[in-house]
Amino acid sequence: MSRKLIYVDVDGVLNAEARSELRVVEMGFPLNLNPAHGTWLLSLAERTGASLVWGTTWQELANKHIAGHIGLPELPWLDLSSRKFSETNDVVKAREAQNYAGDDPFVYFDDWPTIGMFITKPKGKYIYVDPVRGLQQGHIEQAEEWLNSW
Repeated sequence: MSRKLIYVDVDGVLNAEARSELRVVEMGFPLNLNPAHGTWLLSLAERTGASLVWGTTWQELANKHIAGHIGLPELPWLDLSSRKFSETNDVVKAREAQNYAGDDPFVYFDDWPTIGMFITKPKGKYIYVDPVRGLQQGHIEQAEEWLNSW
C-alpha cells in the first residue's frame, strides 16, 4: 500500500499577510498564525491516511518556530537546499516534492502560483493558497477529495 503525503508551506499558507488570531515574532520575523490550522491539518491527515511534511524554505526550522504555535508535532521536511543557480523556488519545490513522494499521491499547499506547472506526476496535486488569506477550509476539502481518490 502506498503512503499519501501533504506538503505544507509556511509563508503565505500558515503565515498569511492578513492579521490573524496569533501574532508572534520568530527569528525577527512577525508571523500571523491561525492556531486552527494545526487542527485542520492533523484532522486532514487522519481522515486521508496521509502524512504531513514541511514543504517550505523554512525546512527544519519550521519545527522549531512554527509547529508548536499551531499544535503540530515535529514533521519531516523537504530538503530545498539543492537549488541550482538557474532554478526558481517553484522548480525546486516541485522537483523535491516529487522525488520525496516517488509514486505515492500527494497534495502541496503553497502560495507560489507556478509550482503546479512543474508537478508532472499524475498523483501530485498542487493547491494554490492566496497569501493574503492563508489556508482556508476549502483548501482542506479539496485536498481531502484528492487524497481519498487514491
